[in-house]
Amino acid sequence: MRQQIETIYKTFSPYPLKRTVNACPCCVNDTDQALIQSKPPRELNSHDLQKYTSKAITTWGDVDDFKHFLPRILELMVLDEYAPDFALIIGKLQYADFKHWKEKEVAVVENFLMEFWSDYIMLLPYSGPMEFFALVESLGDVDLLTSCWELSFDNYGFKNLIHFTQDQFLSLTKRKGKFKNWDDIQCNALISWMFSQITLIEESFYQFENSGYAFTADIYTCFELLKNNADLSKAAHLIKG
Repeated sequence: MRQQIETIYKTFSPYPLKRTVNACPCCVNDTDQALIQSKPPRELNSHDLQKYTSKAITTWGDVDDFKHFLPRILELMVLDEYAPDFALIIGKLQYADFKHWKEKEVAVVENFLMEFWSDYIMLLPYSGPMEFFALVESLGDVDLLTSCWELSFDNYGFKNLIHFTQDQFLSLTKRKGKFKNWDDIQCNALISWMFSQITLIEESFYQFENSGYAFTADIYTCFELLKNNADLSKAAHLIKG
């Protein structure tokens, strides 16, 4: 992603660092201000930017200030210094209404998020659905996210499918939790995608039969969950189509 990061730096280079980044005095002190001014942007680390990122736009700076620091924030995500705050950063982009920024700015941010998501779901074990929900809310396209989900047995992609389906299938089909705010098109797109993996899930029994009881039990549970609700697949396909 090195070239993509350089493109992001270039795209947002018109936004300079102000002498003072306006902030709520109750939330941000002079030491905080000095920290984000202490180095060139590319040399700031996660510690330097941690407080700013959590308060950006809401109580510290405006959208132009956020655009100044955004390339380094995204670069630190790639360097795995900000991965736990992935959902937070997506939330800040939403709060900044990034979908209405200049066309080239929107494009580089969306391209980054999709490539980062593809790597994220492939290289890191399942830790919950927060990032997926944040990206759907931000990008508004379930199919785009699932198309970037590499379902490989050789990395975490397939395992994350199993855990995600186990974790979210019932809430999805009953429109509970985060799914209460999804429309039928989004819900049925995700249901259709889950059911489209049932053959792969069945085949995976042989791939993982020697990997330990816990995960093979998870695969079986996931398979039975889908098989026993097969009628939902047809309904989702009809609505989606």
